[in-house]
Amino acid sequence: MTGIFVDLHLLVVGFVDVLLLPYDADRWPTVGTVTDFEIWWMDERPQIRLKPADPTYLRSDFDD
Repeated sequence: MTGIFVDLHLLVVGFVDVLLLPYDADRWPTVGTVTDFEIWWMDERPQIRLKPADPTYLRSDFDD
């Protein structure tokens, strides 16, 4: 599992899978970036999987 962790200010952490992020890592959000995410997946693990709401941080072929 590779990706970025997101501080949600909750008892669980947020995680964005690398497969949802742009191929160019220079377009990934940097530490301290404040942006919106959609809940992509939740289950019994203490983690919420997130999808970037801003297309800047989403892989360009996501809709395909």
